[in-house]
This record gives sequence, C-alpha cells and structure tokens, in this order.
Amino acid sequence: MKTNLYLKIKKIESTLYEILSNFVLIALVILLFLIAFRIISRYFGLPYLAPPDEIITLVYVWMLFIGTAVLVRNMDHIRIELLDNFLKDRPKLKSIYNMVVCLLILIFLLVMIKSSLVLYEKSGTRASPMLQWPQRIWYISLPISGFLMAFYLMVRFFRNTYELLKKKT
Repeated sequence: MKTNLYLKIKKIESTLYEILSNFVLIALVILLFLIAFRIISRYFGLPYLAPPDEIITLVYVWMLFIGTAVLVRNMDHIRIELLDNFLKDRPKLKSIYNMVVCLLILIFLLVMIKSSLVLYEKSGTRASPMLQWPQRIWYISLPISGFLMAFYLMVRFFRNTYELLKKKT
C-alpha cells in the first residue's frame, strides 16, 4: 500500500515536472521572440508593431516563478556546498540535514504564499495601464509557484524520511 502511494506521488511529481519544464521552455522562447520583435520594430521605426511591455513582463514573471519551482524540484536553488560535501559520506546525517533544509524553506514559503495572496487580494480590480488586463494575472503566479515549491519540498521531505527510516531497519 505504501509503495503504491509512493509510486503514484512519484508519477504525479514527474508528470508535473515535465509540464512545468515545458512551460518554462515555451515561455522563454516566446519571451525571446517578443523582445526580438520589439527590437526589430524599434530599429525600423515601426513602434505600432511592437508588443506592449506588459505582455513581455507577464511572460517574464510567469517564466521566472514557475522556473523557480522547477529549480526547487531539482535542488538547483542556493545551497551551501560546504555542508553538502561534508555530509556526502554520512548518508544518515545528510538525510536529516536535507529534512531540516526542506522544513526551513517550507517555513519561508508559507510566509511567501501568505504575502502573495494578500498582494493578489489587494490588486482587486486594478488593471494594467495599456492593455487594461487585470493585474491579478501577474500576481497569481506567486502563490501558484509557492504551492508548487511546497509540493516538491514535501515530496523531498517524505522521501528523505523514508530513506532515513529504511536505513534504520
């Protein structure tokens, strides 16, 4: 039963990772095209063909925050390598260290998610200046990425707990 649940969570996690990675890649390509098109339109003096800065900012914000969730999943976020190298030969201690790091980041994420939800609520009915799109479209990326990062950290926390318990038996 536990193995079956573990495999289901692992499948969900890997599928979500593929979707998010592709999203970030597509957003990057779109961002590059938008910026290139903007530069070309300015060079040839065709400012009316340039995409608005708001669209570029929107794509950038979503790429940035969803990309951050992918980094957290891959453990590519900022870490102290000195401790990682020191604990390399101590698997039991390294599992405990990884669990503590996960918990500390989760505490930070709880603050981030709470603050981002407040920001989302305060944006209310405000619209972007040029396109008149709701500003909530920009701000909702923060709590979404926070929840995604929290999901990946909880998966890692339980994986480390499982490995630690397996090493004891």
